[in-house]
Amino acid sequence: MKNVFVSYSIEDRNLHLITLLLEHLRKNNYSVSVSAQWTDSNLRIANTDIFIGIITNNSNSIDYVVKEWQVARENNVNGFLIVEEGVAINDLSIPHIRF
Repeated sequence: MKNVFVSYSIEDRNLHLITLLLEHLRKNNYSVSVSAQWTDSNLRIANTDIFIGIITNNSNSIDYVVKEWQVARENNVNGFLIVEEGVAINDLSIPHIRF
């Protein structure tokens, strides 16, 4: 079973989308861990197989998702960011998908 770490910055009214993603991953035999900003996620990120970061407009934790992405990169964890159109990504070398 592959481990997936999901970090997200999304408005509360759209959190059901994260729930649907996690449900889909679990149904496809992935072990899923999510970001919890009040705890240190670095060890969980370092021990995961895939990192998925989701960043949307009008959310308050964009910098936190980018920080967790950097932890994934430092630990050679494969992953990508899904970024809403209009969100500025300062480092264009970060693999990301726009929606």
